[in-house]
Amino acid sequence: LITANAGVTVASGALIAGPVTTGALSATTIGATGLITAAGGLTVSSGTLNAGPVFTGALTTTSIAASGLVTATAGLTVSGGTLTAGPASTAALTATTLTSSGLLTAAAGLTVSSGTLTAGPVAAGALTASTIGASGLVTAASGLTVSSGTLTAGPVTAGAVSASTITTSGAGSVGGTLTVAGVTSFNSNAASSSTTTGAVVVTGGVGIGGALNVGGAVKIGGALTFNDGSSISTATVGTPIVFQFSATYTSNTWFNFPEISANTGVYMLSVRFHSAAAPNNGGFWYPNLFGILSWYSGTNDASFCSDIPLSSSGHAYVSGRYAQLRVCCRAASTSQLRMLLYGETMSTAVTFKVVMTPLPAMLAAG
Repeated sequence: LITANAGVTVASGALIAGPVTTGALSATTIGATGLITAAGGLTVSSGTLNAGPVFTGALTTTSIAASGLVTATAGLTVSGGTLTAGPASTAALTATTLTSSGLLTAAAGLTVSSGTLTAGPVAAGALTASTIGASGLVTAASGLTVSSGTLTAGPVTAGAVSASTITTSGAGSVGGTLTVAGVTSFNSNAASSSTTTGAVVVTGGVGIGGALNVGGAVKIGGALTFNDGSSISTATVGTPIVFQFSATYTSNTWFNFPEISANTGVYMLSVRFHSAAAPNNGGFWYPNLFGILSWYSGTNDASFCSDIPLSSSGHAYVSGRYAQLRVCCRAASTSQLRMLLYGETMSTAVTFKVVMTPLPAMLAAG
């Protein structure tokens, strides 16, 4: 044991000792203008180990253990092995540049307050953290995968996020414009019953430059406008006029329908009756007559009639029987429907069921 109460100073040369036992060298301060080499290791149990500018190779060791703060003013380089630290307190590791050829693990988190954190090819597990916070740009050359949690970023500038595939199991939100150059698929099968339900919900309008193919029903809340300026809307399609009446008739003689209150326009007309049932026992078996007519609701200046071309279907007609319909304008009165049945006279009243459905106003002249 060498004991120097006033300290040991080596001005030049080297102080060499064999295996250093506990307490073999005990001093408050060790000062040397040259290199201190401890073949058996150097342990600082308390206090501080201070050195001036550190030259290459000035401190070479398998392990550096310190219960306090290790400060390297000229930088700390780990060329091999592992740099391990306990819970990292503020300023426990402060450097302009941190370079490591191996794995860097920060159990308590890694915060880059300024500058850039750069790594080479990122291997699986090379960067694992609950939260990555950066005030600048985060660049992952080999891709960035978020297996759980949320990746949150401020305003995304052009090139800030560039990837062949972006996959997320949760919700995604884009605050600005989203431009997609390729095909976009939505795999949800959620049904739509309103403007706020379905697999895709758009608050504003939708512009489509090509064809539109719809596999289900189409519901339009406003007007449907065509290139020629004409349109169809819910306001132009009225409620069907439905009524029935009973009447007797004579073969080959016109008889009148009841007075009809209908607006001027174009209507689809459907008339259905059955005269073959007892006690009539006639020859018309459920004929369904269909045609298109033009109706005028005002007062006419002259009397004239127009036949309505009919499409007829039904169970059967007895030979020689057929029906005819016409709409008549009456002088100083309104329009009226009339009917003629050939080949049959009926003294017992037959019930007629009539439906007049308004067509869109675009089909009516004027």
